[in-house]
Amino acid sequence: MGYDTYNAFEADFDGALAIEQGRLMEKYGLVDAGYDTFILDDFYALENRSEDGEMVADPVKFPHGMLNWTKTMNGFGISGSAYSSNGYKTCAGYPGSYGRELQDLETWRSWGWSKMVKYDNCYIPYDNVTMENQYGRFKRMQDAINELAAKYGEKPFVYSLCQWGWQGPHNWAPRIAQAWRIDPDIKPFWADIASILHLAATSSLLTDHYRHADLDMLEVGNSGQGSPPGNLTYYEQRTHFTAWAFLKSHLLIGTDLRNATNQTLEILLNKDIIAINQDPNEGAAVVPFRIGNQPDYTTITYNASSPPEYWGGNSSYGPVFMIINTADEKREMQFNLTENWAVRAGRKYTVYDMWLHQDVGVATREWRVTLEPHDVAALLLKDAGPEGEGIDPPCAPPFSIYQCTSTNGSYIYNGSLLKWGW
Repeated sequence: MGYDTYNAFEADFDGALAIEQGRLMEKYGLVDAGYDTFILDDFYALENRSEDGEMVADPVKFPHGMLNWTKTMNGFGISGSAYSSNGYKTCAGYPGSYGRELQDLETWRSWGWSKMVKYDNCYIPYDNVTMENQYGRFKRMQDAINELAAKYGEKPFVYSLCQWGWQGPHNWAPRIAQAWRIDPDIKPFWADIASILHLAATSSLLTDHYRHADLDMLEVGNSGQGSPPGNLTYYEQRTHFTAWAFLKSHLLIGTDLRNATNQTLEILLNKDIIAINQDPNEGAAVVPFRIGNQPDYTTITYNASSPPEYWGGNSSYGPVFMIINTADEKREMQFNLTENWAVRAGRKYTVYDMWLHQDVGVATREWRVTLEPHDVAALLLKDAGPEGEGIDPPCAPPFSIYQCTSTNGSYIYNGSLLKWGW
């Protein structure tokens, strides 16, 4: 969790503006909420290295030096994190770190940066230079991170790959990194949020502590501003934030906090949603539960404009559901509790709404929500005891339809009572 300059400013920032963002992070309680690192995303260095090959901070943007800048941010409770590229240059044409991985890590350390390395994928050397695929090219920085940590006896940088989902990073990135991008650069429009959710359905099963997909920076707060200015509604922004949190992505603020509205801060400071993202005991992401083959033998498929709507998983606090209305009109949406693997059949549950921050009822077997277009229901279930007697049918769906057997051998198949053995 932290802040990244790119979505808010792209190239149009300097050290003073970044410090102002840090000051506001502390003022608004964002640091206390967990947003405690800051990434200067490209544009912070001179285009040419020094005579000894070192990366040089831009003296115009950072007139007091990068170490002094970092110390100022430390005073707000914010650490420094690094950005570079797995090539000769960064995507904006500044020095990349290919072939100078350890040297650049030493430079960032001398600047007081200590938390994370966001590693981009531009200006890649020819194949006959690297003799490596994506895995081997990105492994170079991981090896250097480990070498630096061993040299100083320090905790290694968190390593976050920014290679836009090339070559299915969920298949290889967990071997070398703690996070991997799954998508091209995000933009503050619903079509981008929907497309990323579609991609996330593939990599969500690989998520656990110390390894997760990176769905890219947050666009919360960028309606009418940002780079480019966006048009996300309030409902779309809280869906965006809920999904990133429940899928265990980085939560990196990407808006100019000088213009933050109450709604923006309400979303970014939602302690219930953040608690799921930062769960100390449950590292797995929510996964879609209405996808592929269904109990009634139908098949449900999705696409970039119509991603999965029904997601479920577990947390230290109880089973969680994320229900997203991807349609352009208001809808009532229904789901069976046992469609989430973490729910126990035969139990009822108190339903806690993580946007209302209150209990909203007791669910037995199913629950219904009414959602505005592109809105989300973020629900936490708390066990409320056995269902009780007299619930019909005696088994929850889908078992109530196809396979449900009593202790005396009576057998329900497709809603009909049969004797044992058909």
